[in-house]
Amino acid sequence: LQKTGLIERSGQGVDKIFYYSILEGKALPDYSASDAYQVSLVLKSQIEDPAFHLFITKEQEKREENNKLSVFHLLALYKIKQGRSENIDNEILQKLLEDGLVEQEEDGVRLSMLYYEYEKYSRQLEDQVRDQVRDQAETIKVSIKILSALLESDKSRKSLMEVLGYKNASKFRNTYLNPLMVSGLIVPVIEGKPTSPKQEYRLTEKGKAFLKEENKEE
Repeated sequence: LQKTGLIERSGQGVDKIFYYSILEGKALPDYSASDAYQVSLVLKSQIEDPAFHLFITKEQEKREENNKLSVFHLLALYKIKQGRSENIDNEILQKLLEDGLVEQEEDGVRLSMLYYEYEKYSRQLEDQVRDQVRDQAETIKVSIKILSALLESDKSRKSLMEVLGYKNASKFRNTYLNPLMVSGLIVPVIEGKPTSPKQEYRLTEKGKAFLKEENKEE
């Protein structure tokens, strides 16, 4: 029955909790509030170390099913990452060294260079995501200002740019006006002549409803 997966040896639940917490780059399970009468377990959902998650996941993916890293190997790697390589079982440490997952140094061992490459990649990715979120937030903020200005009256692109303090006409049109028109929140007053010097933009009913909902949330 154990081979079929219908039953398992006792105590494996704790192993699995530790295994997946480490594999996913999260904090270790916290049993510190347990006592003689109850077991208290705290699991953190936040990924603390995306680079370590990538490092372990990629390693496991390329291994055969019968050669996967065990929870004890993952715990050893976790400790080494934190600079606590003492008291690690020598057999496990030798296995990690042979597999190139850790490297010997004068004062101990450290994770292989691959981990630090993932760490660098993760930081770059985080910076990109942060920039994208910041750009999106700015786009939404300016778009709402455009809708608010058009709520008062129809306005030309030049007038809107003056109100908002923008000077780059091309960027203003492509980043703000065009998406608002595609979304149906504003429409050009003179149809078929988008570049007309007399062209103005008008807030649609959909735009009014959107603006009302945004103002309500604020």
